[in-house]
Amino acid sequence: MITSRVTHDGPGEADLRYFKLYKVLVTEGRNTLYLIFLWGCNRDLTKSLKQNLIDKGLTKRDFKNMFRDSTMRDKIDSNPSGDEFDIALLYACIENTCINLAPKGQDDWIAGDNTKLESVCKSIKNFRNEFIHSPPSIPDDGEMNTILQKLQEHLENAIKLGGDYYGRQSEVDNNIQLMRDNIAKIMNSVSLDIDSIHRYQNELKELRSKQKNIVCETGKNELFSKYKNLSKVDPASFISGRNTLQVSKVFTRLEVARNQVNNASYSEDVDYETLLELRTEDGSMPVITLVEGEAGAGKTTLAKLILDKWMSLKTSGISHTFHGLHNYDLVLYTEARNRNISSFIALLSVLMSQASYNLHDEDLLRSVLDLKVLLILDGLDELNTASKKLLKELFDKHVPRSNGKLRLLITTRPNMLPEIPSLLHNQLRVHTRLKGITQENRVEFIRKLHEEMINNKQSIQSTEKLVDFMKQSETRLSEHFRLPLNLTLLTYLWASDPDHVNSLTTATDLYISLNKLIKSRLLTRLKENNGVVTLPSDKLEEKCDEFLKTLYQVSLETHSLGHIQLSFESTKILRDKCKELELPCDDMFSAFLAVENEWTAYGYKSDLFVPHKSIMEFYAANKILFYLTENNDEEAVQKAVQDMGQKLNVSQEMLESFQASILKEKKTHKSLKDAMKNLGIDLNSVKLSDYQNVFLHLSGLLAHKYSTVLEKYAEELVDLLKNAKLKEAQWLDLVVETKCDDKMAALIAHEIKLQLVVRDGHTGAALKMFDYLEPNVPVQIILENEVRYIPQLNELLDDLSRRECFVQLILKHQWKHNQYGTSDSLLQRLVNETGNSECRVSHFTGNLRSLAEIPVTITHLRITLVNDKQATVICEELIRLVKKQKLDYLGVHVMKEVSPKALIPLPVVKAKVNECGTLWLSDVKDDQVDKACVVIRALLPPQGQYQSIMFPRSSIHVNKCEELLSELARLEVRVKDKGGIRLSSPAIDNNRLYELKELAHQKLNCEFYCSDELSMW
Repeated sequence: MITSRVTHDGPGEADLRYFKLYKVLVTEGRNTLYLIFLWGCNRDLTKSLKQNLIDKGLTKRDFKNMFRDSTMRDKIDSNPSGDEFDIALLYACIENTCINLAPKGQDDWIAGDNTKLESVCKSIKNFRNEFIHSPPSIPDDGEMNTILQKLQEHLENAIKLGGDYYGRQSEVDNNIQLMRDNIAKIMNSVSLDIDSIHRYQNELKELRSKQKNIVCETGKNELFSKYKNLSKVDPASFISGRNTLQVSKVFTRLEVARNQVNNASYSEDVDYETLLELRTEDGSMPVITLVEGEAGAGKTTLAKLILDKWMSLKTSGISHTFHGLHNYDLVLYTEARNRNISSFIALLSVLMSQASYNLHDEDLLRSVLDLKVLLILDGLDELNTASKKLLKELFDKHVPRSNGKLRLLITTRPNMLPEIPSLLHNQLRVHTRLKGITQENRVEFIRKLHEEMINNKQSIQSTEKLVDFMKQSETRLSEHFRLPLNLTLLTYLWASDPDHVNSLTTATDLYISLNKLIKSRLLTRLKENNGVVTLPSDKLEEKCDEFLKTLYQVSLETHSLGHIQLSFESTKILRDKCKELELPCDDMFSAFLAVENEWTAYGYKSDLFVPHKSIMEFYAANKILFYLTENNDEEAVQKAVQDMGQKLNVSQEMLESFQASILKEKKTHKSLKDAMKNLGIDLNSVKLSDYQNVFLHLSGLLAHKYSTVLEKYAEELVDLLKNAKLKEAQWLDLVVETKCDDKMAALIAHEIKLQLVVRDGHTGAALKMFDYLEPNVPVQIILENEVRYIPQLNELLDDLSRRECFVQLILKHQWKHNQYGTSDSLLQRLVNETGNSECRVSHFTGNLRSLAEIPVTITHLRITLVNDKQATVICEELIRLVKKQKLDYLGVHVMKEVSPKALIPLPVVKAKVNECGTLWLSDVKDDQVDKACVVIRALLPPQGQYQSIMFPRSSIHVNKCEELLSELARLEVRVKDKGGIRLSSPAIDNNRLYELKELAHQKLNCEFYCSDELSMW
C-alpha cells in the first residue's frame, strides 16, 4: 500500500531527505522539461497552447484527444506561457508538439537510451511517477545523493541533447550551471519550511489518490474515445466521400468454421458469438484465438464489432453478441501494419497516453497485466519489423507474466498459416476460419447496409429494388459475393446508379465497374474545377489514365513490400505526377485512395492508404496488365515511336528502322516471370502466396478485355497460382472469373483431382470443366438458392449423369423449405428408370414426393417430411430402402405441418449402436414443445437412439427447454452420448445454458447446445 513518507509524529530526517529530492524534481525537473518545450515548440507565449495549435490547424476534437485529462486542459487554458505546467503535462506537450522528435510510439520514446532526447524525457517522466507512486526508502544522505545523482544525470543529459536537437548549444552550459546552483541550494538547506512540507504532502496525497483510477477509469475512458471512430467500418467510404458507418448497425452474421490446429482437414461450423469462449482440443483456454479469412471475408469488421460491443458492455452493461466478452477489463486493438509500435509499453502509451503520463512505464505495465485483457492484433499478414518485435516481446515476457489474464485474438489471411507456429511461439491456440456471409444472410446484409447509407444521406435509391435485384441475381453472381467487402462495393455501386450492377457476374466485373464509377465522378469534379476546366473531356480523361498508371505502379511496389500505407517516396511520386499533369493532388488522392491525417509538431501529416488490401491487389494487377498488353500492342508501339520522332525531329527512315527492331523484340514472347522481374519483382525470391490475389485479379482483367493475351499467359498463370497454394475449391471460381475461357478451363481441370465442388454461381463453369475434367473425379453439387432460379442446372445434371463418377446432390433450399416444390425431377435426371446410371449418386439432400428415384448407390440421405401424406409414404419407404441397401447416414427434417399420427418409427441405420440417424424439427415455438416431443418419440425405433436432435429456426425459452428435456426423458427418448440436442434461441444466456447442459446430462446423458442457425443445417 502506498503511503506518505511523513511520519505521524511530524517529518523526520528520512522525510526531509525525501522532500528535498521532491523539491528538486518539481522545480529543476520541471524547469528542464519546460526548457525543452520552449526550444522545441515554436509558439506565441501570449496565447494558450490550445489556441496556438488551433491556429496551426489542429481540430478541437483532436486537441481533446491529445489531452484527455480535463485538469491538463484547464491548466493549458489558464497558463498560456506554460511555466506552471507540471512534469506530466510538460512531457505530454513535448511528445505531441515539439519538432525533430520521433513519432509517438516509436522505440525512441522507450526509456534507457541516453543518446535520444525522447528517451531521456521519458526517463524524467518515469522518475517523477515512480518517486511519487513508489517512494524510495532514504535512510541516509548517501542514498539521497545516489538518487539525486541519477536524477541530475537525466536533467543534464536532456539539456545537452535539447541544445543539439534545437540548435541551442550556446545556451546549454548556462542552463546546466543554473540548474546545478539551484539543486545545491535545495540540498544544502538545513531543513524545509513547514509550509513547503505541507504543500508537498497535499500534492503527493492528491497524486497518489489518482493512481488507483488511472488505468481502470482514465485509461478505459481514453480507449472508448479512440474506439468510438475506430468501431466504424466501411472500405467503400472513399467512394462516397462521407463518414463511415457504425459497425453494429450494418453487421450481419458471418459463417465461421473451426479447424483443428494439428488436423487441417478437420472443420466444424461454430457460432461466431462463441469465438471468445472456444477452447483447445484438450479443453484448455487458449492464449490465442486465430481468425483466418481471405481478403474481404470480414476479419477487420469482426474485430471492430468486438470493440463496439465491449464499449456497449462497459457503458450500459448490455451486450448480446460475444459470449465471454464481459470477462475482460480492457480490450486493446492494434494493426500489424503499424510501423511505429514495436513494444507493449509503446502500444499502451498510444492507446492510453494520459495513463502513461502519470505512471512509470513499469507501473503501467503491471497495472494492465493485473487486469483481464484481450489484445486484438488485426492483419497478421501485414506484419512488419516493428509488429514482429511486438509479438516476440508479448510471448517472451508479458503473456507468461500475466498468468493467463492476457489473451490475443489475431486475424490473418491464409497465406500466413505456414508461419503461424513460429510467429506465435507455439502458444496454445484455437484456429477459426471466416467463410463470409451465408446465402441466407446476404439479403439482410445489403438491406441493413443500404438503409444505413440512406440514413447517412449516402443513397437515394430504393432498398427494396436492391433486395429484389439481389434475390434475382444470387444464382448468377459468383461465389466471391459471399464476401462482405464485395457485397459492400456492390451496394455502393447500386447507390450511385443501379445500371452499374445489372451486368455484374464476377468479382473482376465489380472492381472494374467500381473503377469506372470513381473515374466518372472524378472527371465531373475536375471539369468543375477552374484549373482544368478548359481541357477537352478526352484530354482530361487521358490525364487521369496517366495518373492511374502511376498509381498502379506505386501500388505494385507497395504490395511487394507487404504494406498498405504508401511510403513518403511513393506519395512524392504521385504528387510529382499530379504536378506534371497539372491535376489537383487532393482530388486525385481522395478519388482512389484513403487519406488519414495525423497531427505532428509540424501540423497535420497526410498518410495515403489504399482503402483495402483487395483493392491494392486489384491496382497492382492493373500495372501488370498494362505491362503485358502494351508489350503486345503493335498499334500503341507505332504511335509511341511516331510521337517520339516528331518531338526529336528524326527522319522517317530511322523511325521505321527503330520501330521494326522494337516490334521484333516485343513479338518475342516473354514469360510472366520475366515481366514481373522487369517490374522489379523476382518471383523466385518472394512468397508466391502473397501474390495469389494479384494473379487472380490479373486473370480476370485479361479475360475481360484481352483474351488473346490471356491465352499466351494462361499456362504460366495457372502454374503460378498452383505454387501460390490456391485451394482446390477456388479453381472453379477462377473459371468463372476468366469467363469460362477454354484454355484456362483445360489447364484448371488438371488441378482438380480430389473433388469438383459446384455451387450456385458455378453451373456454367462446371459445364465447361466437364469438357476437360477426368471422368472419374467426384462431383459435389451444393445449391443454396431455390433451384428454379439456377441457370443451366438441367443441362449440368444431364451432362453429369453421363460421367463415371460419384455424385453428391445437396439441395439446401428444398431441404430447409417446402414452398418451392420437390426435388424428384432433378434427381431423376441423374438416374435412369432402372435406378442406375453412369454416375453414382452417393449423397442426396432435399425434398422428395417418394423415394422411388433413390438409386442403389445412395449411402447418405437427408430427406424432408413436409405434410402428413408425404411423411407416411416416406417413412414406409425408408424401412423398405434400408432392408434393400445399406445407408451409412440418415437425416430427417420434420416440418411443423407434420402431425405425430402420420409417423412410424425410422429404420435403424447403425445396428451396432441401434442408431436411426439425426432428426431436425424446424420452427418449434414454446407452445409446440409438447407436440415436438411426441413427434420425436413417434419416429424412434424400439430400443433405438438418435445421433442428434436439432431445432433450427426455433424460439424456445428456458423454462420450455427444461420441460422439453424432462418430457423426452419421461418418453424414454435416447440420444447418443457424444451427440446431443441443439437449438437456436437468443433468449438463453450463458448461465442458464450451463444449467440446461447439466439437466441434459442428468436426464438424457447427452450434450445440450444453443448454437448458430447455420451450424445446425
